[in-house]
Amino acid sequence: MKTKFTYLAAAAMALTAATACDDAWNYDDRGGEGTVSFTTTVRSDVKVASRAVKSQQDLFDGPILWISNDKGVVRKYDAGDRIPASIPLVAGRYSAEAWTGDSVAASFDARWFHGLTEFYVEGGKSTNVDLVCKIANVVVSVQYDDNVAEVLSDYSMTVGHSGGTITFEGNDTRKGYFMMNSRAKDLTYTINGTLADGSEYSRTETLVAPKSATEYVLHVKYNPNDQSVGGGYFTIEIDESEVVVEDEIVISMAPVIKGIGFNLAEPVVKEAGTVGRRSVYISASADLKSVILESEYLNSLVGMGGGDFDLMGMTDDVRLALADNGVNFVYSYNEADDISNIKLNFEPELTDALTDGSYTFSLTATDANNKTTSAVLDIQINDQPVHTVEVALADIWAKSVTLYGTQTQDGATNVMFNYRARGTQAWTQAAPTASESRTTTYKLELDGLEPATAYEYTLSCTDADGNEFISDDIKTFTTAAAPQLPNAGFEEWNTGSKAYLICNSENEMFWDSGNHGSATMNKNVTVPATDVKHSGERSVKLQSQFVGVGTIGAFAAGNIFVGKFLGTDGTDGILGWGREFTARPKALKGYVKYVPATIDNNKKAPDDIKAQYPIGDMDRGIVYIALLDGSKAQSTNDYPQWPVVVKTKSSSRHLFDKDSSDVIAYGELELTEATAGDGMIEFTIPLDYRRTDLIPSSIVVTASASKGGDYFCGGPSVMYLDDFELVY
Repeated sequence: MKTKFTYLAAAAMALTAATACDDAWNYDDRGGEGTVSFTTTVRSDVKVASRAVKSQQDLFDGPILWISNDKGVVRKYDAGDRIPASIPLVAGRYSAEAWTGDSVAASFDARWFHGLTEFYVEGGKSTNVDLVCKIANVVVSVQYDDNVAEVLSDYSMTVGHSGGTITFEGNDTRKGYFMMNSRAKDLTYTINGTLADGSEYSRTETLVAPKSATEYVLHVKYNPNDQSVGGGYFTIEIDESEVVVEDEIVISMAPVIKGIGFNLAEPVVKEAGTVGRRSVYISASADLKSVILESEYLNSLVGMGGGDFDLMGMTDDVRLALADNGVNFVYSYNEADDISNIKLNFEPELTDALTDGSYTFSLTATDANNKTTSAVLDIQINDQPVHTVEVALADIWAKSVTLYGTQTQDGATNVMFNYRARGTQAWTQAAPTASESRTTTYKLELDGLEPATAYEYTLSCTDADGNEFISDDIKTFTTAAAPQLPNAGFEEWNTGSKAYLICNSENEMFWDSGNHGSATMNKNVTVPATDVKHSGERSVKLQSQFVGVGTIGAFAAGNIFVGKFLGTDGTDGILGWGREFTARPKALKGYVKYVPATIDNNKKAPDDIKAQYPIGDMDRGIVYIALLDGSKAQSTNDYPQWPVVVKTKSSSRHLFDKDSSDVIAYGELELTEATAGDGMIEFTIPLDYRRTDLIPSSIVVTASASKGGDYFCGGPSVMYLDDFELVY
């Protein structure tokens, strides 16, 4: 029986005219823009009542949502990001794609779901999109005829591919879930057991190109009269069917708190008596359980004993007292769609009575599914004609900053930013540009500053009466530090050990290489060089080569990385990439000489990787840099936590993903041919910042003479590197 289970509420929509007659409900009616909300439904093959291993909350919290138009991705929410209940978009046609669950190669409980749909946004209107996520796994289960146990004991079925396997022991009735990809297109299954005469029985077959969202039942039969099957009397029949939907789980978004006609994230700076009505719109994809309003100023006005105001649970007396002091609200709940909305008004009788100072009205909205969002209405009363705005952390770099200011009185002209290093006397003036923000009038992008230095700034102007004015509202900021990478000239080495180290001692290690693996075969693929260098005594030489004796061995790419070689899994490496780093450079500069060779090794690579690095093609080198936020740092075995753990073993391969959600900034240089001349050439790799609202926690820098080295692909190419420099 199909059931419908609403785990999280559907996404919120704006109120229609039928629920409110005030046109301010249309909080964003700019001609070319509308809003979209999503009802994201996951169609699961497992009944909620089973709660198999992982709870539904663990499995479906934190979906990935990408919204695209014909120009590419316009909104990207990765797992763990807060997806708002209402998203503003320019009118036009879009597609939405969502992923949720656990993307695991092979598992009894980890499932992965995917959905894709197209929709259209109309200007000034709210659109609700139903995005259905269906299971993306191949599902396998095993059944045995009763008479199998008469002739086969201790039997099991192992199913999987190069990415991972699972084993069904005995009459295990669970389902197995498999993620397929271009390198793992088929599933193999092996039955093992002990025959009645004590001998071991094993048989392996292949399920070719299984389809996602499809269940394959491996039905093991025993036929004592059938002598045609070599090695035994067992047959395995495969029943194929579409995955049956048992439950629908609806994923919801957190409540949205939004200023109507102004940006709630920025302070409202006005002259006394000019603030006017300020309305806040709260939408939720479920019934609102509580909306807490906190304000010391409001408490002093209302005089109801202090404390917070819960708009959803207050008495009529408190509600009337708030209204008498200029705060009122309208609440609406659409039970059929499970959507709720509040419009909260701070009327002029409250806001225009505020005198010089700062007044905060904090809001925390929690819906019936315990999704919570907080925001603050910050009103600053200032009788000066111009006013500075606090610098956001994301706008402060090592040598640059973006300053903002606002005009609080009409008639101000000749507005200028004034800034100086703290402790100095003379101001430097710079003319602002117009700000794109609704509430900040002026913006200045300032370059040429000193790193790790405190500055102060203010605004000046000619006021409406023609008087020269400089604001006494002086604000400060400190530029970020501009550290460099240790041993960036690769002068320090320890060649006394079997595996050469790029440091004087292991206690000072910042860089490492694959020498720890290749040195087991008496080879170092990364060595100091004196014949080619930019400055100093040495550079680093990355030399790709086959490491082994005769046909026994493997191809090893010459490489260097920020981090540490952690150990081996068999003959394959486990690497800890990244080091602690909290600065924000804009580029990586350095010097390189590259001598590529023809690719002559790729036999250990999957077929699709072999196609990228075919024998006979010219090898390619790569240098790349990434800044990470630390959200996916991990430990492995007995090793401590690292920003990225890289494993090269094919059955458990885990490589760095430049598109991962923890990557704040990324840049790369791919070398597709030999560099010019006999010496080194300069290169610069700009960093593309995907997020500027975060300070990084770690840095990754990696170089390889053979780009396909992670898959043991390449030729005897050589790369020299020297004098890395972070550009700020």
